[in-house]
Amino acid sequence: MMTIALLIIFSCNVFAAQRSTIGFVIVGGAEFKTNDYYKMIKDEFKPKNGAKFIIGDEMQSKYQKYLIEYDMVGNTVPRRQNLVDFVARSGCSEVIFLFVTSSTDHQNNPNTRQKNRISVQVDAYRCDGIRVIDVQTTSQESNSKTSDLRARREAFRKCLDEVAKVYK
Repeated sequence: MMTIALLIIFSCNVFAAQRSTIGFVIVGGAEFKTNDYYKMIKDEFKPKNGAKFIIGDEMQSKYQKYLIEYDMVGNTVPRRQNLVDFVARSGCSEVIFLFVTSSTDHQNNPNTRQKNRISVQVDAYRCDGIRVIDVQTTSQESNSKTSDLRARREAFRKCLDEVAKVYK
């Protein structure tokens, strides 16, 4: 009877240990911190082994509170140790930080309407509470004759697709 109880406890602990929580934090302009961008992350990254993903305002708020606590509000770029330290305090087993920048290039062509080319760069840092596990950088472009927003979303999605390949 004691053996069965120990087996049950052990198997519950093994199952609990396998389930991890992975947070996603977007570091960049406000235009990248909206529900449609959070949805793109959910669509591109698929949880493995029953992992739970935390994406959205909850994770962004935790990160902002951390920055305020350590007087890092404004244009301060976090250091490696800050990323690792945040993971240890976040309640997540891992956090993927997505540092996002974008630029717009307006192209005028006399034969067509103005065309906007958006370039987006994502620097992804995958961290646990001890170290930076992986780093990946990708840049993508997208064009639009009608909407900078549409082009920015498409370029971001392409970047996520590249970053997610490493984690699949």
